[in-house]
Amino acid sequence: MRMFIAVPLPEEVIRSIETVQEKCRPFDLHMKWVRPENCHITVKFLGEVDPDHIETFSGALQELAPKTAPFDVVFSELGFFPRPRRPRVFILNAPQAEKLTRFADALESRLRTVSPPRDKCFRAHITLGRFKSGRNLSLLKAALEKLHAAYRVPVDRIVLYQSTLTKEGPVYEPLGSFLFTGKDSGKE
Repeated sequence: MRMFIAVPLPEEVIRSIETVQEKCRPFDLHMKWVRPENCHITVKFLGEVDPDHIETFSGALQELAPKTAPFDVVFSELGFFPRPRRPRVFILNAPQAEKLTRFADALESRLRTVSPPRDKCFRAHITLGRFKSGRNLSLLKAALEKLHAAYRVPVDRIVLYQSTLTKEGPVYEPLGSFLFTGKDSGKE
């Protein structure tokens, strides 16, 4: 069973992502675009997991979510991952995401006995597409300054998803949704 933990996106952000993708299509990029309705903010990719661990994942989220106050994250930079020179992924990045990073770190710590550790620091982003090759990448890079994308995403819940890979693309099924109901300490 393939799983991940993510923040869902509101409908208006999903529609805006679709607009950004449409503006990029004329560049004839060799890219597999993420279906806008599948866009989300991955907090922890779990990969293939033993179904017996679902309770552990849910328990960690049930423990952390009520201690976390809702907050917003601003996504404002289109870019590439992991390196701009040879990117594999086209992303919308959130340069200032301290609260989400703290939550991701707390979750990482809580799941360390049942999930492999992250190999890199958490980076809040939304994946827009995955490059199959670098064809016409220079056109996209030149246009990035003109492609404005800035969205405020309310983070008021975290969702445990099952991901099923199909020929048409992945299908995501929510297995549990956990509301952030903590009080805001006022600290960023």
